[in-house]
Amino acid sequence: MPAGRDAQLAARIKRWREEARLTLQQLADRAGVSPSTIHKLENNQTGPTVTVFLKIAEGLGRSPGELLASET
Repeated sequence: MPAGRDAQLAARIKRWREEARLTLQQLADRAGVSPSTIHKLENNQTGPTVTVFLKIAEGLGRSPGELLASET
């Protein structure tokens, strides 16, 4: 995924988590990943594996396509 897309994905994950009023821990629990993984993703310090990406989408109640969609 190009660097710009990574930053968009990171911002989208954080925005949707905050809109859902979820803490890092709550989203991590829903997604079955560690809170530090969520933190690193939201701060664009790492990109998700396909498995983690799918888990995050599920944890946010969103489709994988919604996470990847460009906002215009």
